[in-house]
Amino acid sequence: MSTSLRFMNLPPVPEIPPELRSGTVVCVAGAVIAPRPGDRRDAERHANDLLGPLRAVAAPLEDTWAPGGTEAVARAHMDPPGPVRVLGDHLLVTDLAGGGADALLGSAGPGTGSPLVAAELRQLGGALGEPDPAGGVLDHLPAAYAFMAAGLPELHAPQAIRERCAAVRAALAPWDTGRTAPGFVESPDQPQGHLDDGQIAAVDRVRLHYDPDGLFRADVMTGTSALV
Repeated sequence: MSTSLRFMNLPPVPEIPPELRSGTVVCVAGAVIAPRPGDRRDAERHANDLLGPLRAVAAPLEDTWAPGGTEAVARAHMDPPGPVRVLGDHLLVTDLAGGGADALLGSAGPGTGSPLVAAELRQLGGALGEPDPAGGVLDHLPAAYAFMAAGLPELHAPQAIRERCAAVRAALAPWDTGRTAPGFVESPDQPQGHLDDGQIAAVDRVRLHYDPDGLFRADVMTGTSALV
């Protein structure tokens, strides 16, 4: 089972139900894998154990948790079907013990006036957190959560989005691992930390073997090679 928690300030577009775009809403998304194909009972029990206390707090604005195939996982995250220009930030954080949840609430949660369309903690741990002896250079993510923030420059001034991202990053600094996950860093001027120095050296040895002339060096992400 894996879940994510998002604070969402959704834009006023017809495709989004009115109750989800009338202010900050909290979204809990996720997936529970059935232990055996076709046997949903155990998965549904785990999901109900997780969601029962949340449903008891208040009636959900929308309750879309339901059985489905692998294609339903992508839909559960409510991403737009096509490319959308966003400004955002990303970092991997520890378990937020000692005030981390309050730090996130106070910098991106309800009542903060956040211009971010989404501020999310995505659960890691489990197999994602355990090194694989047969894995490659990046064989696990050493963190409890991945934090992602996104704002839409069509709705809010880019500077306001960047300032909010910086404020959230500062608030989460005590829990920041200094690492990132590939593909979530929004721009080259943000920290790219999914490889440490030893991992960078290992990847560069592969690059030198297969691309000694540096034909593809221009495509290397910032902070992931000592050769560029």
